[in-house]
Amino acid sequence: MWEEMKMKLRKEITVIAFVLVLLMTNTVFGATPLEMDQKGEYVEIGTRFSSIHDIQCALKVNSSDVDVDVLLHASTGNKTRIVAYLQKNDNGSWKTVETLTNTSSDIFCAIDEKVSTSTNYEFRVKVYAYVYDGNTLLEKATMYAY
Repeated sequence: MWEEMKMKLRKEITVIAFVLVLLMTNTVFGATPLEMDQKGEYVEIGTRFSSIHDIQCALKVNSSDVDVDVLLHASTGNKTRIVAYLQKNDNGSWKTVETLTNTSSDIFCAIDEKVSTSTNYEFRVKVYAYVYDGNTLLEKATMYAY
């Protein structure tokens, strides 16, 4: 009987510990980040974009080429453009290997390219994403993927 009570107590303690860990993790890591504004008050840090809904960028180095994938999704506007610079690190200096561009008369724009190159370097892709309303630039963002 004592063994059963000990086993039940261990299970209850394990469940309580698990719940506490979940609560603490959510509080610490799931909390909204804050920053101090000009008045010295803390405010939530939200998205810094007004016309860009999402930018995704991926880089994959294969044995003889590099895959560059970029997706731009705008929340407003009627034209999107991506300019992606595939760059290699040559003795501490980033040098452009290839410039990839795409323009769309839509809120979505994408680049999905394989670039044949020597893969004996560290690579990154530097992306400029643009959202327009007609010819008026609404927003520009820069993103990197390594």
